[in-house]
Amino acid sequence: MLSFIIGTGVVILFIWLIINRVNQTDKEKFDKRKN
Repeated sequence: MLSFIIGTGVVILFIWLIINRVNQTDKEKFDKRKN
């Protein structure tokens, strides 16, 4: 049960990091369009 909780936490963290990276690249593209 504990390993399942840890595994789920790692997966959520991994997905969160990917989403943050995508958001950062989108903001950079938007800034370039503005300038």
